Amino acid sequence: MSARMQVHEEAYGRYARLLDKPLTAAIEEGLTPCMTVAVVKDGRLVYRYAHGRPTLHPDDRRFVGADTAFNVGSITKIVTSALAVKLMEAGVWSMNDPVRQHVPEYPFADATVGHLLTHSAGHKKQPIANPARGEMETFLKGVYESQEREAAPGERAVYDTVNHEIVMDMIQRISGQPIEHNARALLFNPLGMKRTSYDSAIYANGEYVLPCSLDNRSEEAMFDRRAPRGGTGLHSTAEDLAKFASLFLSKGRCGDRVIFSEAAVDFMLRESTDGKFSKTPVMFIKTERDAYGCFADLNSPSAVGHPGFSGCMMMVDPVYSVAAAIVTNSQRLHRHWRNYKRLMNLIMGASTSMNLIK
Repeated sequence: MSARMQVHEEAYGRYARLLDKPLTAAIEEGLTPCMTVAVVKDGRLVYRYAHGRPTLHPDDRRFVGADTAFNVGSITKIVTSALAVKLMEAGVWSMNDPVRQHVPEYPFADATVGHLLTHSAGHKKQPIANPARGEMETFLKGVYESQEREAAPGERAVYDTVNHEIVMDMIQRISGQPIEHNARALLFNPLGMKRTSYDSAIYANGEYVLPCSLDNRSEEAMFDRRAPRGGTGLHSTAEDLAKFASLFLSKGRCGDRVIFSEAAVDFMLRESTDGKFSKTPVMFIKTERDAYGCFADLNSPSAVGHPGFSGCMMMVDPVYSVAAAIVTNSQRLHRHWRNYKRLMNLIMGASTSMNLIK
């Protein structure tokens, strides 16, 4: 796959007529200062959009483009979880492996890899942290020493980014390499995701934007150049995320190359908590009740995806063969997840109102 996906030009024109105006209206009403979007339908890129400035500050004269990298927040968890599934394919571990088998310092003997991936290990939620570069080892040591439990494994789901920091630690210990190395070798390079990285230090000034404050008038420096993490902080573009999302529509293939086995893709799309938490091993799943409220009303119950605190969402709907990524830097947009529902309704409406010309 090339660095830039080929656009289905005829479809692009029709999508643009349906989507450009309402997406630009969301920017003009101040929901977000900028937005990038990419949509894949039936395995082909049918739409991309990039518009706006990094902030609503009147003196900000910068513009974002399709190659501008954004902090995509908790969409990071999808990628980290997918890397964990790659190790399952390699026979390294299973969902039922005790975490302590791979991280001896982990304090609970009965929590499994699957519990971490579905936020159901019973942990008491940790205070939000944002470790600086070089501080991750100390941060994780503190997690293992201070982790408390408030429920038995599998009893309840408590969403906590720390779960995926532990998964990252497991991946790094087993591979002997930073998570960036694993992701680049197994996903980013094969998929041509050249603008995606766990390590924001690879970007030059001007190549990326930071998450905005709630009024969207300033970028928040606290998120700049932080430590690579398994649960948040991945930088990417809408088009790169669309490349990754398209794997879930192509049974794990990218052209002639197999990135995931068909069985692994089916596993990542399948609800894995006996219906309790509407969670696959890597993403939220809509189901009939849409427990998270971020999916389109027009999505099928089989739709999967995940939002990120910085106003981003990746969605895959295998029933309609549609994948989409919305990438912004607006915590204001993220504050009410119905905003994702509204934007994804636009995309699903456009995607299911026309047939592609082959």
